[in-house]
Amino acid sequence: MRGVPRRDPLQEQVELVSQAARDPRSAESVALFRRALRARQNLPAARAAQAAGEHGLSELVPDLVASFSCFMEQAVKRDPRCAAKIAIAEALDRLDYPEPALFLQGLRHIQLEPVWGGTTDTAAPLRARCMAALVRLNHPDRYRFLADLLFDACPDARRGAVHAAAYAGGEAGELLLRIKVHLGDEDRSIISDCFSGLIQLAPDSALDFLGRYLQSDDGEIRELAALALGESHLLGALDLLRRAIQDSSIAGEIKVFALAIGLCRTDEAFELLLELLATRPTPLAMAVMDGLSLCASDPARRRRLAGIAHSRGFKMEKGRA
Repeated sequence: MRGVPRRDPLQEQVELVSQAARDPRSAESVALFRRALRARQNLPAARAAQAAGEHGLSELVPDLVASFSCFMEQAVKRDPRCAAKIAIAEALDRLDYPEPALFLQGLRHIQLEPVWGGTTDTAAPLRARCMAALVRLNHPDRYRFLADLLFDACPDARRGAVHAAAYAGGEAGELLLRIKVHLGDEDRSIISDCFSGLIQLAPDSALDFLGRYLQSDDGEIRELAALALGESHLLGALDLLRRAIQDSSIAGEIKVFALAIGLCRTDEAFELLLELLATRPTPLAMAVMDGLSLCASDPARRRRLAGIAHSRGFKMEKGRA
């Protein structure tokens, strides 16, 4: 018949698995998940694995393991973008699967798929997920694996290694993150993740470490360190930011430091920025306004901000503070 859209059998299977996930522990749903994992079609299998992990269906562990092995064969054809393998590795990790061999296999997997002008490796998230699982298992070589993955060719894998290093903890995890910061990364968000990981892992030593990067010649790194300190809410972070903003006479730097101070959201942070607004030369005073808008969280603060701004002849933008 004209006008009747063709049905997509694969999408229908995904929808069936998704419907079963609404009642995941019923015998019918578990049977459907098991069939999806055995069917060698990656999207239904991925959805079934997701349901198994989310709902703690440990009875599906043997099926998940077998399905992973299946999708490792002819991987590009059977499992484009590693959709099934990533979901299965995540599910097994959530289910506390104790055997490292599968995760080691995933950690080493590279899957080059054709794209316009060449190929791309779609297995980076799989390597990251398997690294996290090996950390959970306290694999004896976990720090060696982390050291390698921190310099993987793919940003997603490097980012996963940063998160896994922070989770692994200990002096070795801290040193790996410090080394990564020192050596840098073309994806600067990964350095930001390193700063956050260090704050989580070793807050006392992280203060001094990040404080040194407030004087970095690299403006982007300086900004990332400042914002990480502001978001940390650690005792001592505001003192570092105070010294940095008071020593600066560059409007762009002051704006960054003010935003970081604003993220502290304390009375002390608000008073510091308000003083700078009142006393700094006009271009530098204007640079603290965005930071103050983060701090002006109540009517009393907003009135004080508006009063000083008005006395300086600064126009308040509509909706700001």
